[in-house]
Amino acid sequence: MIDRNYIFSSVEDELVFHALSTHADHLSGGFGIEQTAPINTESAVPLKQGSWTVGVRTEYTNNDSFSDQELITLRGIGINRDGVADEDLHSTDSILGVSLRAAYGVTENLTIGFRLPYVRRANIREPEEGHAHGTDPIVIHDIIEHGDSAGIGDTTFFGQYRFYNDASSDIAALFGVKTPTGETGKEGFESEHSGGRFVTDVFPSEEEEGHHHEGTLLETHQQPGSGSWDGIVGLAYSRSMGPVNFDTSVLYTVVSEGSQDTDLGDVFNYNFAVSHPTKAFIPCQACSWNLVLELNGEWRDKEERGDADVGNSGGHVLYLAPGVRFIGPGGWNMAVSAGYPVVNDLNGDQSEPDYRIVGTVNFNF
Repeated sequence: MIDRNYIFSSVEDELVFHALSTHADHLSGGFGIEQTAPINTESAVPLKQGSWTVGVRTEYTNNDSFSDQELITLRGIGINRDGVADEDLHSTDSILGVSLRAAYGVTENLTIGFRLPYVRRANIREPEEGHAHGTDPIVIHDIIEHGDSAGIGDTTFFGQYRFYNDASSDIAALFGVKTPTGETGKEGFESEHSGGRFVTDVFPSEEEEGHHHEGTLLETHQQPGSGSWDGIVGLAYSRSMGPVNFDTSVLYTVVSEGSQDTDLGDVFNYNFAVSHPTKAFIPCQACSWNLVLELNGEWRDKEERGDADVGNSGGHVLYLAPGVRFIGPGGWNMAVSAGYPVVNDLNGDQSEPDYRIVGTVNFNF
């Protein structure tokens, strides 16, 4: 039987309160204080009473983005793969999130903290609306290139209350609120003209390259912040089982209407993780490793804009995520995780996530 006190004390002050959503326009879902080895799954073990932890989490998601020709072809068809009008068709190459977070152990069972993210979405593109003549197919002249959208995201305040523990198990309630502190006024380009060409030609000659008109407000899902107040509730369970440790957690986020009359959709996150501590190949006596394997899933409801659902939004993503955590001397630790989607069931036509890399560094006081 592995000593749970040794495992938890090695990483018990690591803070990882995650951002929201794994889809093409969002960061990964969930929040929690990693008291055991997992990197994305919430732990049920609170901080020690009177202790502080601060940390930085970096997350990069690379998307299988649409080419210009694919965007034009899909817009020309006029409906998405679910048979819904393709009114919000766009592509995002990648999303990078860097979060600063801190937490404090109020009692032996209660921990509170906050998370402040910086979010960058790269190379946002969409086809123009196009037009048709009589029964002719829709003609698309331009790809609209909005460039990147980057800025401070919404601040999340969170809490964790452990209401059960014994020699091998812990169960905790998770709760939080995401506040509308992020930027919501980012602008893109109104259009990048391509010389009035038709569907098959989106690469104009140099002299035909047109003009950029700035001043178009990006849609809410492309902004660093959402403008909404969102409530978060969930449960976490941690258990020592001989040579491995098991953690699982669920979270539900109730999303309200935010900027531009947009509701980005409720979110349900579920996670499972097994981890194995080892002292093999350590650089110092106080150091140790944890090998981790996780399943990290998220379901997101469709976005609502006004009273209408957005067809190309929401869906289900499940990552298989191997990782490793290194615990160093003096109260610091670091971890890295590589996530590969084994389920990619998004609604309509969206840029699906291709892979996700997560890294964390934490300091304990």
